[in-house]
Amino acid sequence: MKYPVQKLVDAINSDLSSIEASKHFKVPERTIRSHRQNPAQKFGDGRYRCLNNEQEDFLLSIFKLLPEYGFTITADVAFKLSNEYFKSIGLSF
Repeated sequence: MKYPVQKLVDAINSDLSSIEASKHFKVPERTIRSHRQNPAQKFGDGRYRCLNNEQEDFLLSIFKLLPEYGFTITADVAFKLSNEYFKSIGLSF
């Protein structure tokens, strides 16, 4: 979800609950709570991403193709495929 940083600042500094502030400023509740609980947190940090957009799209395209070839996507299958893909691009966990 994209929103102006100033909207987040306003939401954090408001007297509204995180739920009300989320609706009013159109910023995710969890983001507001996170910044209120940890004021030192930088804006725009977001989550660490292992894959860039192209890599993520490729992996998702594989998942979307599986049912067409008769495979059921279970958590185990998704984990194994993801792990193999990560290894193929030089990432390991």
